[in-house]
Amino acid sequence: MRKTLINEQQSPNTVVRVQFWLLENKDAGLDLSVIRSDGHQQNLTFYSPQDVTDWFGSYAKNLLATWQAAYHQSGIDPSVFHRPDLTVGGTFTVGTEKELWEVAQHALGDPKRWTDIWALNPDTHQISLAPGQVIKLPGPAFGGKATGCAQGDILLKVPYLSQRDNRYHPGGTCNVTSYAMALSFLGVKPRNPGMQLEDEFSTFMEAHGKDRHTHTDLCWLAGQYGITARFATNRTWDQIRQQIRSGRPVVVSGKYTQSGHIITIIGLHGDGFIVHDPWGNALKGYTDRNGRQLFYPYDYMHAKTRACGANGKWAHFFGV
Repeated sequence: MRKTLINEQQSPNTVVRVQFWLLENKDAGLDLSVIRSDGHQQNLTFYSPQDVTDWFGSYAKNLLATWQAAYHQSGIDPSVFHRPDLTVGGTFTVGTEKELWEVAQHALGDPKRWTDIWALNPDTHQISLAPGQVIKLPGPAFGGKATGCAQGDILLKVPYLSQRDNRYHPGGTCNVTSYAMALSFLGVKPRNPGMQLEDEFSTFMEAHGKDRHTHTDLCWLAGQYGITARFATNRTWDQIRQQIRSGRPVVVSGKYTQSGHIITIIGLHGDGFIVHDPWGNALKGYTDRNGRQLFYPYDYMHAKTRACGANGKWAHFFGV
């Protein structure tokens, strides 16, 4: 790793002097040597603007501006810091975001991937974005938002529904909520004005003595709305991928939570899957409640999706 002194700055109160060292490695880090007036030196390495803000507080803005200028003045192509296999995986339109780390957080689920975004957008100012600005995104990180697709990937325009706002049993209606996402994509609309489709499914099943936790009863529900649904415990991943390629979402059951959970697969990315998770982001322990268009890697899906036999997976197919 090469390290080059690119700038030196005195703090406003003259208590510390900060030296800026450019780190040329895959992390595109910035090394700050904080030197106090008594000669004590502390070396700190940062890999995102947010890290600097957390450490230096209000003084961070000046440091970040110097950091940004130093990169541009160095004449070094930002892409040399990153993986050579980075490809554009979609785009993101800036809204309230001001800095690239915020885009990385909102679009990919990982603020530290701002360097990957910058590698694809080397002319973008990393700490002063403008509303409406379009940013190229790399392929999504694990558990990040999949906002677009590279060649060969698939993303079905399935509406996202959260079970958390369900009127009836929000903690236990991942089943009807996942079905509501899939069936609404296939053209099903609520019969009761003003009622969410998933709430309508719950009351409809109860009124007919059906159990939303029973897979065959869910298939019966789809039939009542004009959609053929078939559940099996021996689906293969190749079969599931083929359903997505054919334009049909797939509802799968697994141990994404301790008690079991159901999600809707809406797309393919690499060897992983793009999903709508009605409870939130499983890869973040559901601390992030937004489960829209998440990328779950194949190894995670294979480990968590319920299996029957050596290779079979519990999955619902529609229209077949």
